[in-house]
Amino acid sequence: MEEKDSIFDADFETLAFPRRKKLLPWWIKTFAWIFLILSFFVPVAFVLSFLGFSSQMELYGIKPERASSVLGLILMALFVFKGIAAFGLLKERDWAIIVGMTDAVIGIVICTFMMIMHPFGEGNGFTFNFRLELVLLIPYLIKLIKIRVPWAQSRGRNVV
Repeated sequence: MEEKDSIFDADFETLAFPRRKKLLPWWIKTFAWIFLILSFFVPVAFVLSFLGFSSQMELYGIKPERASSVLGLILMALFVFKGIAAFGLLKERDWAIIVGMTDAVIGIVICTFMMIMHPFGEGNGFTFNFRLELVLLIPYLIKLIKIRVPWAQSRGRNVV
Protein backbone atom coordinates (compact mmCIF):
# COMPACT_ATOMS: atom_id res chain seq x y z
CA MET A 1 0.00 0.00 0.00
CA GLU A 2 1.28 3.43 -0.95
CA GLU A 3 1.45 6.18 1.71
CA LYS A 4 0.40 9.72 0.88
CA ASP A 5 1.93 12.78 2.51
CA SER A 6 -1.23 14.82 2.05
CA ILE A 7 -4.95 14.21 1.97
CA PHE A 8 -5.23 16.52 -1.03
CA ASP A 9 -4.61 15.53 -4.61
CA ALA A 10 -1.52 16.60 -6.56
CA ASP A 11 -3.19 19.61 -8.21
CA PHE A 12 -4.23 21.21 -4.92
CA GLU A 13 -0.84 22.72 -4.13
CA THR A 14 -0.51 24.12 -7.65
CA LEU A 15 -3.94 25.76 -7.45
CA ALA A 16 -3.60 27.01 -3.87
CA PHE A 17 -0.01 28.23 -4.21
CA PRO A 18 0.79 29.46 -7.73
CA ARG A 19 4.32 29.66 -9.07
CA ARG A 20 6.08 32.76 -7.87
CA LYS A 21 6.84 33.86 -11.44
CA LYS A 22 3.12 34.15 -12.08
CA LEU A 23 2.91 36.76 -9.32
CA LEU A 24 5.27 39.06 -11.25
CA PRO A 25 3.83 41.28 -13.99
CA TRP A 26 5.46 41.26 -17.43
CA TRP A 27 7.13 44.65 -16.94
CA ILE A 28 8.96 43.51 -13.80
CA LYS A 29 10.14 40.36 -15.59
CA THR A 30 11.32 42.45 -18.56
CA PHE A 31 13.30 44.89 -16.44
CA ALA A 32 14.65 42.04 -14.33
CA TRP A 33 16.12 40.45 -17.48
CA ILE A 34 17.54 43.81 -18.60
CA PHE A 35 19.26 44.44 -15.27
CA LEU A 36 20.44 40.86 -15.01
CA ILE A 37 22.17 41.19 -18.37
CA LEU A 38 23.55 44.65 -17.55
CA SER A 39 24.98 43.40 -14.25
CA PHE A 40 27.14 40.91 -16.15
CA PHE A 41 28.83 43.81 -17.94
CA VAL A 42 29.86 45.51 -14.69
CA PRO A 43 33.05 43.45 -14.18
CA VAL A 44 33.98 44.07 -17.83
CA ALA A 45 33.50 47.83 -17.42
CA PHE A 46 35.47 47.73 -14.19
CA VAL A 47 38.48 46.02 -15.78
CA LEU A 48 38.34 48.15 -18.91
CA SER A 49 38.28 51.35 -16.84
CA PHE A 50 41.63 50.44 -15.30
CA LEU A 51 43.05 49.70 -18.76
CA GLY A 52 42.26 53.24 -19.87
CA PHE A 53 39.03 52.64 -21.76
CA SER A 54 36.09 54.86 -21.01
CA SER A 55 32.51 53.71 -20.65
CA GLN A 56 29.37 55.71 -20.20
CA MET A 57 27.02 54.55 -17.50
CA GLU A 58 24.13 56.30 -15.83
CA LEU A 59 21.53 55.25 -13.31
CA TYR A 60 19.25 57.36 -11.10
CA GLY A 61 20.99 60.51 -12.34
CA ILE A 62 24.46 59.31 -11.31
CA LYS A 63 26.76 59.76 -14.28
CA PRO A 64 30.44 59.40 -13.38
CA GLU A 65 33.16 60.72 -15.66
CA ARG A 66 35.27 57.61 -15.12
CA ALA A 67 34.14 54.13 -14.15
CA SER A 68 37.12 53.76 -11.82
CA SER A 69 36.13 56.82 -9.74
CA VAL A 70 34.33 56.51 -6.40
CA LEU A 71 31.08 57.54 -8.06
CA GLY A 72 31.69 54.97 -10.79
CA LEU A 73 32.26 52.23 -8.21
CA ILE A 74 29.04 53.22 -6.42
CA LEU A 75 27.20 53.03 -9.73
CA MET A 76 28.66 49.61 -10.48
CA ALA A 77 27.62 48.41 -7.01
CA LEU A 78 24.07 49.64 -7.71
CA PHE A 79 23.99 47.73 -10.99
CA VAL A 80 25.25 44.57 -9.27
CA PHE A 81 22.63 44.96 -6.52
CA LYS A 82 19.90 45.38 -9.15
CA GLY A 83 21.26 42.26 -10.86
CA ILE A 84 21.05 40.30 -7.59
CA ALA A 85 17.46 41.45 -7.08
CA ALA A 86 16.62 40.51 -10.68
CA PHE A 87 18.20 37.08 -10.29
CA GLY A 88 16.25 36.44 -7.10
CA LEU A 89 12.94 37.44 -8.67
CA LEU A 90 13.48 35.45 -11.85
CA LYS A 91 14.66 32.36 -9.95
CA GLU A 92 11.85 32.66 -7.37
CA ARG A 93 14.16 32.84 -4.36
CA ASP A 94 12.77 33.31 -0.85
CA TRP A 95 14.82 36.47 -0.27
CA ALA A 96 13.95 38.10 -3.61
CA ILE A 97 11.06 40.28 -2.42
CA ILE A 98 13.05 41.79 0.46
CA VAL A 99 16.05 42.47 -1.80
CA GLY A 100 13.74 43.90 -4.49
CA MET A 101 12.02 46.20 -2.01
CA THR A 102 15.41 47.33 -0.69
CA ASP A 103 16.53 47.97 -4.26
CA ALA A 104 13.40 50.03 -4.95
CA VAL A 105 13.77 52.12 -1.78
CA ILE A 106 17.45 52.79 -2.49
CA GLY A 107 16.54 53.81 -6.04
CA ILE A 108 13.74 56.12 -4.88
CA VAL A 109 16.02 57.79 -2.30
CA ILE A 110 18.86 58.29 -4.79
CA CYS A 111 16.49 59.56 -7.53
CA THR A 112 14.88 62.00 -5.12
CA PHE A 113 18.28 63.21 -3.93
CA MET A 114 19.52 63.66 -7.49
CA MET A 115 16.36 65.61 -8.39
CA ILE A 116 16.28 67.89 -5.36
CA MET A 117 19.76 68.27 -3.88
CA HIS A 118 22.16 67.57 -6.73
CA PRO A 119 21.24 70.59 -8.89
CA PHE A 120 22.36 72.91 -6.06
CA GLY A 121 25.87 71.42 -6.12
CA GLU A 122 26.48 71.95 -9.85
CA GLY A 123 26.99 75.71 -9.56
CA ASN A 124 24.75 76.51 -12.54
CA GLY A 125 21.82 77.56 -10.40
CA PHE A 126 18.85 75.38 -9.64
CA THR A 127 17.48 73.32 -12.49
CA PHE A 128 14.81 70.73 -11.79
CA ASN A 129 15.44 67.38 -13.46
CA PHE A 130 12.60 64.90 -13.12
CA ARG A 131 13.95 61.37 -13.04
CA LEU A 132 11.83 59.00 -15.12
CA GLU A 133 13.10 56.06 -13.09
CA LEU A 134 10.64 57.09 -10.38
CA VAL A 135 7.77 56.34 -12.78
CA LEU A 136 8.73 52.66 -12.56
CA LEU A 137 10.39 52.47 -9.13
CA ILE A 138 7.28 53.50 -7.19
CA PRO A 139 4.92 50.99 -8.88
CA TYR A 140 7.70 48.37 -8.58
CA LEU A 141 7.85 48.90 -4.82
CA ILE A 142 4.06 48.90 -4.49
CA LYS A 143 3.77 45.66 -6.50
CA LEU A 144 6.46 43.93 -4.43
CA ILE A 145 4.70 44.96 -1.22
CA LYS A 146 1.41 43.55 -2.58
CA ILE A 147 2.88 40.19 -3.59
CA ARG A 148 5.05 39.76 -0.48
CA VAL A 149 2.53 37.56 1.33
CA PRO A 150 1.54 35.36 -1.65
CA TRP A 151 5.26 35.02 -2.52
CA ALA A 152 6.02 33.69 0.96
CA GLN A 153 2.93 31.47 1.03
CA SER A 154 3.66 29.92 -2.35
CA ARG A 155 6.37 27.84 -0.69
CA GLY A 156 4.45 27.29 2.54
CA ARG A 157 6.62 29.62 4.62
CA ASN A 158 5.39 32.24 7.05
CA VAL A 159 5.88 35.91 6.21
CA VAL A 160 8.66 37.58 8.14
